[in-house]
Amino acid sequence: MIKEYDYGGVAWIDLQNPSKKEIDVIMQRFTIPKDVAEDLLSPTPKQRVVSYDESIYIVLHFPTLSFHKNAFRGEGHRKEIDFIIGQNSLVTVHYDSMTAIEKFSKSIQKKETVPDEMTSVHFFHLLIKNLYHYLLHDVEAIKESLNKSEAAIFSGEGKKMVIELSEIHRDILRFTNALVPHREAIDSLRYALKGFAGNSSEAVIHDIKSEYERVERKMANNKALLDELRHTNDSLLSAKQNEAIKGLTMMAFMTFPLSLVAAVFAIHADGTPILGVPNAFWIIVSIMAAILLSCIAYFKRKEWL
Repeated sequence: MIKEYDYGGVAWIDLQNPSKKEIDVIMQRFTIPKDVAEDLLSPTPKQRVVSYDESIYIVLHFPTLSFHKNAFRGEGHRKEIDFIIGQNSLVTVHYDSMTAIEKFSKSIQKKETVPDEMTSVHFFHLLIKNLYHYLLHDVEAIKESLNKSEAAIFSGEGKKMVIELSEIHRDILRFTNALVPHREAIDSLRYALKGFAGNSSEAVIHDIKSEYERVERKMANNKALLDELRHTNDSLLSAKQNEAIKGLTMMAFMTFPLSLVAAVFAIHADGTPILGVPNAFWIIVSIMAAILLSCIAYFKRKEWL
């Protein structure tokens, strides 16, 4: 599917899951290199920045996260966008629907004023900046999940949060793994744009890198918060487990002497004391109660209870 927009004299051609016929049309119209046209027919596994005489070919993968509960299911945790920057045109190709691109296309159609010096490089700058802005919504969604997890941890739902925090950790790792290669791509793009648009492109690259680092920094903050929450949750669970083990150990220590007394008086042999004495049962119970109270007093003195 092909969509075409004009913004300040720059033609933006957006293709979603293009067919070979559509690629051929775009190839002839914008003199796209043959090897690039072949790459556009299917997703590219790695990010790329390649300079040509009249264009720059860029492949970037963007992490996707609608909201935490449905995040990163299967392999759908990143989406590819291919950019071809021409002299007065920008071609974008993606293989899935992209909400960020749809919103950007609607926003430029609503704008009545256009910057005076609009070029394909400046338009690419606007689009990539918008894509990074959209990623911030995903970053905030993860932060919101962390805040909810924090409240649940201190509400006594520590066991449940072990799985929840592990899922958030997985999301952050996949998000970061998809985003990290952008740094190298932006550095490569600096040299490509400089040869394509001259020194004026330096400000564009600086702004793009700033937007990328903003997303990266906020996600790093989420990772730090996650680490602290996992440490806190583990500490609270460990403390609860220690208390439970301590209680069971005290019970074992207190029941052992009682079991020993009961076993001794259960021996039916000549000379066994108390047996046959009136109220022997209550005498044995009293001995056991005295031993139990002595154990409790001793444990409290040692601050074990």
